[in-house]
Amino acid sequence: MRQIQEAKVEEMSGDLMAIGDDGTGDKLSLQVISEKMNEKIYIWNHETAEMEEYLSNLKGFIKLDFKNGEFDEDE
Repeated sequence: MRQIQEAKVEEMSGDLMAIGDDGTGDKLSLQVISEKMNEKIYIWNHETAEMEEYLSNLKGFIKLDFKNGEFDEDE
């Protein structure tokens, strides 16, 4: 929880929870909708304060092959 709080920045929308950082200031984030966590993972851009869908679910993120930047939903 401490790392999640440290990753969040003031400019982020209150419905976003930062779960990581890409090393450039952009944040990997989950979104809370109606008090429930959305399955999608977003990248929040620190320069524009906009978010873009990164992966459709946390399972895909865990299975992500960081060497290739891809994941296989069938695995």
